[in-house]
Amino acid sequence: MSTLALTKKVLDIGIVGLGTAGLASSLFLSRLGHQITIFEKSSQDQLTDAAGAGLGLQPIGLTVLKKLGVLDNILDHGSKIVHLHSLTREGKAVLDLRYSDFRPELYGVGIHRDALFQALYNQCLDDDNITIVPNIDVTTVKENKQGNGSYVCHNVEGSSSKQEGPFNLIVCADGRNSIRQNMNVKSYESKYKFGCLWSILPDVDGEFSTKMDDGGTTLFQRLDSTKTMLGLLPTGRTPSMSKEDPTLVSLFWSLDMNTVSQVRQNGLEHWKEQVVALEPRTRRLLDTLQSLDQLIPASYSDTFMPTLYDAETYTAFVGDCAHATSPQLGQGANLALVDAWVLSKAIDAHQGNVIPALHQYDHERKWRLRFYQLNSRILTPVFQSNSQIIGQLRDAFMGPLCNFSLSKRQMLTVLAGAQNNGIPWTTIPEEEFMGFTYEYESE
Repeated sequence: MSTLALTKKVLDIGIVGLGTAGLASSLFLSRLGHQITIFEKSSQDQLTDAAGAGLGLQPIGLTVLKKLGVLDNILDHGSKIVHLHSLTREGKAVLDLRYSDFRPELYGVGIHRDALFQALYNQCLDDDNITIVPNIDVTTVKENKQGNGSYVCHNVEGSSSKQEGPFNLIVCADGRNSIRQNMNVKSYESKYKFGCLWSILPDVDGEFSTKMDDGGTTLFQRLDSTKTMLGLLPTGRTPSMSKEDPTLVSLFWSLDMNTVSQVRQNGLEHWKEQVVALEPRTRRLLDTLQSLDQLIPASYSDTFMPTLYDAETYTAFVGDCAHATSPQLGQGANLALVDAWVLSKAIDAHQGNVIPALHQYDHERKWRLRFYQLNSRILTPVFQSNSQIIGQLRDAFMGPLCNFSLSKRQMLTVLAGAQNNGIPWTTIPEEEFMGFTYEYESE
């Protein structure tokens, strides 16, 4: 054993949240030999029923999933996406991008949130270094005054608060509505006026999930200026489904969130008529939608943290709690996965010395995150706003830009997660976004 290995610190790490960022962080850090306790507010019964719409995994996210040893499981349950296609109501192309125009090996994956959750969750259950504690609604993190580390605080019935720990490191991975708001850290959140109604439906006829000649499917959108957007993401199957079941499609209907009550008042059939009028091929898909309760409203917000850690409480912030965006770029899960990977590399590089590791994590992640957040802020009103002028400019210029080689390359590098902090036509190291296509042993 090397001298370096002998001096490595074994940490007690508390992780708040059992989503993508929390699960991935737990697995990476556990494999370094650290002891992990995950606190999750859901009950034990709810853990096997992950809620949420389907999501897109990009090449950089797939590379992290390969490092975690779950890529084969993800590919088995998800739908391979090779093409992004957006059309106006009149049929004019706004987006027409193929991953193969960047690198022939690349593709994305549309997946049900439960399939991603179960793949990571089952790995955690098999890991002796990881303990999952459900039904704990964490309220804040407090410094341990008697030494290094901090406590996880939560409410207990009949008691004002209870402390768990102390832990040498806390990883806050609890999503948009995060406990960071109760901590002495700087964070800024702005809510978007527009959001969506979503549902996950069986594609009985395979209209939106049939594979193309190159073996993949299309993420398809129909647009009517910037006020109306219909998105259809092939989503594969959940772990509980059989190969004989029809594959799923995640449907997203963009709208001003102030109009949700009006949609419900008008009734399901009126809404279906609007969708079919915009995209006639949805008629059979919508036949499986029987109630407005199957249309789930989702609002969007933008979170910005100038610093991704708190030295006082030895806390790192990962995933949506640190950098939530609108879903226009489809990068949320991917950014969370990379957060977990980079954090674990920093902890490993500094042999368990937390503060310098947190500083490295912040240094490595914040500029790339800011690039994607800025792009999301710019792109969101282009697809979701009340501006008719923006819609006209988008429809006039975005389609031709997809056919111009330099602009197409820039779009595709952003999509794949390969963009190098805004430097045009340059990429991060290839192994970070091409790694899932390589033949090597997962870490």
